[in-house]
Amino acid sequence: MARLQRVPGGRVLFDLGFAKGWNDEPKTMNGDKRGRPYEFPDSYIEFLSFFRVGLNAPYRVIEGMTFRTPQNG
Repeated sequence: MARLQRVPGGRVLFDLGFAKGWNDEPKTMNGDKRGRPYEFPDSYIEFLSFFRVGLNAPYRVIEGMTFRTPQNG
């Protein structure tokens, strides 16, 4: 899950460590899986879930965040 750190001025810093394993994690998840492979790592889904649940962000905001992922350019 993303680590949340409070800083002055109402800003929030997020740990984007999930991006380090962006290519490796889905390979592990897809190991012996049959059918369509997973494209996004679980850690990325957990990161987005934090925004949706933890910050009560609307689905459209989450959709906007996911529009420009490494696979979409």
